[in-house]
Amino acid sequence: MEIKDELSFEEFEEIERAFAKIIQMSCSILLVGPSRIKCQSDLNSLKEAGFFNVTVETRLSTLPMLIKKGNIRVIVIDGDMKDNESLKLFLSMKSKKDLKLPEFLFIREDVSDNMLDVFQKAGALGCIHKPLVCSEFENAISSILFDEDSSFEEFSVESKPFGESTLIKIKGDLHRQGINELSDKLKVVQNEQNDGCLIDFSRVTSVDKSIVEVFNESSDSYKSVEKSIDIFDPKRKLIKFALEKVVKFI
Repeated sequence: MEIKDELSFEEFEEIERAFAKIIQMSCSILLVGPSRIKCQSDLNSLKEAGFFNVTVETRLSTLPMLIKKGNIRVIVIDGDMKDNESLKLFLSMKSKKDLKLPEFLFIREDVSDNMLDVFQKAGALGCIHKPLVCSEFENAISSILFDEDSSFEEFSVESKPFGESTLIKIKGDLHRQGINELSDKLKVVQNEQNDGCLIDFSRVTSVDKSIVEVFNESSDSYKSVEKSIDIFDPKRKLIKFALEKVVKFI
């Protein structure tokens, strides 16, 4: 999608909603249950909620190995698995400092307030009821995909897999130091196995003019390896830099 004309605030919001939906659909989820047949209703609810990148696993013992691969964002454990066993495994993995855990969401047929409190205090995303309503999945999982905090005081730049590309998310004032950090990220992404990168500027508050140098240099490097740099900039923070010839705006 190429944007050429000035957009209204409502149109900005519509684009941001579309972008959020793309991220949601690409979120990698591991669904763990007693059997593929019994997981089918959970899988259907996830798809109804807009989550399509779902892998089904029937063995709790494989979780540490799968987590180490680093490409899972959320693990959903079906309540038909032995709850004590799954919670015990979750707690044992939390105790390992070298294992960076994704978010865990448990689903059960009966969820008392006390049980919900136990799961949340243990550090899980939560525990939701069966039979499932797709909106419960959407509300629970989307809360970790999109930060509701609208403050921009703290600068951050992070990257993560996004389909066949790499998503680089930036928040805050993108000044010289931050641009140097972005430049380093772009160099790393260029050498990874992907089709290029998508940079999310939707939460950037200001941009230093040195961004032009970074994109000019990176664009040439990416083209040399047949990769692209796509930009999501609904607030038009980059419009004054005339970068259309070196990067693609979506």
